[in-house]
Amino acid sequence: MIPLAGTLTEHVIKTGQPTILFSVIENPQFSGVENFLNMGLRSVIMLPLSSKGKIIGTLSLRSQQVGAYGAREQTILERLANQIAPAVANAELYDQARRVEMALRESERRYRDLVDKARDVIYTVAPDGTITSLNPIFETITGWQCEEWIGKSFIALVHPDDLSFVIEQLQ
Repeated sequence: MIPLAGTLTEHVIKTGQPTILFSVIENPQFSGVENFLNMGLRSVIMLPLSSKGKIIGTLSLRSQQVGAYGAREQTILERLANQIAPAVANAELYDQARRVEMALRESERRYRDLVDKARDVIYTVAPDGTITSLNPIFETITGWQCEEWIGKSFIALVHPDDLSFVIEQLQ
């Protein structure tokens, strides 16, 4: 990681404005300029990449020629930046969605592992009272196949003495 403090990048991000350094040598106010000079670079143009009103990065070109960039190049790069920024933002959203999906899959795997290994019957019931899932211990305890009960009313599993209480709780 390169610190941004005092750099041209920081300046462009803070101001949100394109910046052209016609001559790096004549612009010592930005830190890191000595690196440009050491690489033989003499002019720079840098533009902010904005998406939805937020600066998400910068686009820069560097040249070994003094005065390589001007208004014409700025106009071209602004058009390019307007196309690049949404692509970068979409890539970031895609990456974020992918990470969320992976976390959800891991959470579901852990949930399924917990439910499948439980020693008690764990089931889910739809609002109408039909059984939507049963864990494997149901078969061990009852001797009945889970598939036979999925889609049936769970009321059939309730002891008659508990039926009024269970129906009241369900409602």
